[in-house]
Amino acid sequence: MKKFHNDDLAYKKWCHENPNGYIMNNIGNSGRIKIHKVNGCSHMGDGMTSNPKIVSVNLNELIDEAIRKGSPFPKCACSSQECRQIQNEYQPKPIREVDSDFCLNTILYGPPGTGKTYSTTKKCVEICDERQIEETTEDVRDRFRELRKDKRIEIVTFHQSYGYEEFVEGLRPDAGCPDSAQTKFDTSAGGFSLTVVDGVLKQIAERAREDGRPYVLVIDEINRANISKVLGELVTLLEEDKRDGGENEVSVTLPYSGKPFTLPSNLYILGTMNTADRSIALLDTALRRRFEFKEMPPDLSTLVTVEGVDLKAVLGAINNRLEYLSDRDHLIGHAWLMKCRSKEEIDGVMRSKIIPLLAEYFYDDWNKVRSVLGGGDHFIVREPLAPPPGMEDDSGEDRYRWFVREDEFDVKAYENLIKPTSAKEADE
Repeated sequence: MKKFHNDDLAYKKWCHENPNGYIMNNIGNSGRIKIHKVNGCSHMGDGMTSNPKIVSVNLNELIDEAIRKGSPFPKCACSSQECRQIQNEYQPKPIREVDSDFCLNTILYGPPGTGKTYSTTKKCVEICDERQIEETTEDVRDRFRELRKDKRIEIVTFHQSYGYEEFVEGLRPDAGCPDSAQTKFDTSAGGFSLTVVDGVLKQIAERAREDGRPYVLVIDEINRANISKVLGELVTLLEEDKRDGGENEVSVTLPYSGKPFTLPSNLYILGTMNTADRSIALLDTALRRRFEFKEMPPDLSTLVTVEGVDLKAVLGAINNRLEYLSDRDHLIGHAWLMKCRSKEEIDGVMRSKIIPLLAEYFYDDWNKVRSVLGGGDHFIVREPLAPPPGMEDDSGEDRYRWFVREDEFDVKAYENLIKPTSAKEADE
């Protein structure tokens, strides 16, 4: 007779206490979760797993748990007619119907300072906890940090050098030449081998597949990398119906590991995009079809009047002129002015953030910068430059040296920015 170990005895005790219950064994190599109908100890035997994982005394809950974790329908470990009947008749409920507010692939886009990163925190918590949040409070930020610690949220920033190897999978030298099935090329004679290393997407995808709860991969500055090159063949897998378990599920063979790969349906991809760097129109057409784009325009309603300066009117006037001289991709967000509580802070933002950004937008065409700021010398001062010797008679246009005022900006400067008293006075 089999000698019982402590785990076996605990299992036997549980069986006696739950004669009509069910248990689930650990997941085997096949990935199937084994379920037993327990009637006393009738299913206990030498072939049983010695350390089964007891999940629930309710079969429906147990099966839902199994399906939620991405396993095929649980395989019964016994051959009773009752278990076969349960498998044939059970109609599992969908794990979760995707809410229209929670698209699997979303890009938040807009000019700088419109709160894209701020909104990302709120969006991630909403997706992971499957609830709507009114505003991003400290509790929401704490929850965001907790989810990141649990590795249900990953954040990566794209840049010009970011590639497929960092995002999906790639080869990395391993000086120890380990005996691993992942080693692609063995160059041990030279003292190292090349090993397949999973990228951030593959890592979070496998965690999401195993867990079953919603996971989020945040891609900051998604438009700064060559997205088609970074995603490679995985661009096809982004579509909802081509995800794991979808109506048109697609699996691709990864080039380095040679293994099949699918994207789980509980992995959300949330990107942020600064339109001042690159317009949506320049994105790959295939990528644009697979993402839902949500514009994040400047929100003037968040601004107030501080020490006589109407910030709402100031930013509104600046953006109206920017859209006229450039386009709506090159506006200025509200976030920089939202935190201003004094005129000194407003002056600081104008001097160190807004004016340099305007100069960047117009490639140092200071006449346009000056025009956006209402004209005149209220913010920017110009001094005529004397022509070099021998060019005094040159009939070319006048040239100027431009610089930002070092002293405090007068309140009248902001009043003039909002509404210049006249075109003539604005140029004086």
